[in-house]
Amino acid sequence: MSFFLKLFGGSSNSVEKDLKKKRRMLELTENQMQVQEETYETLTETINTMKKHLESIKLREQEMILLHVQTEQELKEDYELYLAKQVKDEDYERKYEYSRKFLEETIIEKKRVIKLKMDEYIERIESLEKKAEDILKTKKLTQESNIKLAEDISNLEEARRKEFHASDDYNHLHDDDLEAGSSSTHVPLTTNTSEIQPHQEPLDHKGDLWTRQEEDLT
Repeated sequence: MSFFLKLFGGSSNSVEKDLKKKRRMLELTENQMQVQEETYETLTETINTMKKHLESIKLREQEMILLHVQTEQELKEDYELYLAKQVKDEDYERKYEYSRKFLEETIIEKKRVIKLKMDEYIERIESLEKKAEDILKTKKLTQESNIKLAEDISNLEEARRKEFHASDDYNHLHDDDLEAGSSSTHVPLTTNTSEIQPHQEPLDHKGDLWTRQEEDLT
């Protein structure tokens, strides 16, 4: 049966088409997994770099706050020395008030800018981490699909081998039947013609068969 299916384009052709299709799909999904892996690695590197930048910003913020506290403390100590003299100086008081407000406004503005920058980094990092997580989920699904495709390909290859073996067995059986049938109707020729000639008395030394018959009559 497999012989005729293969000869006239039956299930063997279908198996070959399915096998070719599955192999192509497996190749595409393997390439897709490679791209997903490279994208995930790139995202991970970017996330780690941005986290380092974020830590650097936090460190600068702490340094700025420390510097502000030190400057504020120095300004306060200087003003206390001014008060200890008990000598009113309107110009000094004006400069002190200006410096105090400037220092206060500056630290507030710097904190605001740093917070915006940190929020931007945090939002960007969270977005990239979400993308990386989605890529891992997609990669897992692709990997499961690859395993299923590999199993399908293995089953199709096994089915193809079975069809080829069945076809070979059929051809071998068909040849044996032809040989057996031809031998049953074949009449072999023989080189010994005496086997198919009628029985004949041997000739004697006096002559042929007619001479011997005349002697018997006398």
